[in-house]
Amino acid sequence: MQDANLLPLIMAEEKVYRFIDPLTDYGFKKLFGNKDHCELLVDLLNALIRPEFLIIDIFFRNTELLSPSKYGRRIIFDIYATDSEGNTFIVEMQRVKEKHFKDRSLFYASGSIGEQEKKGEWEFGLTKTYMLCFMDFCFEDTLPEKAVHEVKLLDAHTGQLFTDKLMFWYIELPKCKKAFNELASRADKWLYLLVNLGRMTGIPAVFETDSIFKQLFMNAATPNMTRKEYVDYLINRKGEGVYNSVMATAREDGMEEGLERGIQKGTTDTLVKIARQMKITNEPLEKIAALTGLTAAEITGL
Repeated sequence: MQDANLLPLIMAEEKVYRFIDPLTDYGFKKLFGNKDHCELLVDLLNALIRPEFLIIDIFFRNTELLSPSKYGRRIIFDIYATDSEGNTFIVEMQRVKEKHFKDRSLFYASGSIGEQEKKGEWEFGLTKTYMLCFMDFCFEDTLPEKAVHEVKLLDAHTGQLFTDKLMFWYIELPKCKKAFNELASRADKWLYLLVNLGRMTGIPAVFETDSIFKQLFMNAATPNMTRKEYVDYLINRKGEGVYNSVMATAREDGMEEGLERGIQKGTTDTLVKIARQMKITNEPLEKIAALTGLTAAEITGL
């Protein structure tokens, strides 16, 4: 799509955003997947994971893995990185509720562990794999007041940690509702910003004296973006908005099984509209096909 063709999109945008929303795919990757400002991701990880030894530096990796299964499925992470000790960090932002999201996160983390295999003689010594899943929805089987779930492999009888080589954090963002005067920890501040940054019009006093948070606000400020960057952000935001609206309507019409069933019962026009918006935001062909049920040829021809 040429830049000139995007002018109507900008003109039609009624609200001018002061800061980009980190809950969008574009915003999340821009703020936390940027190798020139990796200190933001490092600080976020240290605050939420609370590792035994602080993460000092982090190195971004190719976000795509090819699964060794016979189906040749691709695993595409939002953010995939390692630290100086070789530990792996997978960070996912999931806006839409998925029926098998826990299974998918386990599959993704397992794919990363499999990548540690070494040729020749190898004694299966693994580095740690940390997976953080930020969710704009809630599980149905968790306590209403608990937003952050730390999941590890424990001995069922003793409760002792069995291994620290695979760990998960699931963060239910809709439960993060603390006010300024309740932000007791650095993790609290990060979760507050993830939820509210896209709606802010200035930098609150609680954040303006902190160099890391000042960097976050500077990177998220839309006046600091190029015209193309802002247009790309608007396209991504609009695409996600249309998609979520269609799915919400589907559920209201009685499709209580959620996204997968909603798509199965959707009209052809709706599916095509979703596929087009996903193409605009550069979603993988396989993902579009899986979500809409359209063939690769149909999607390519849109």
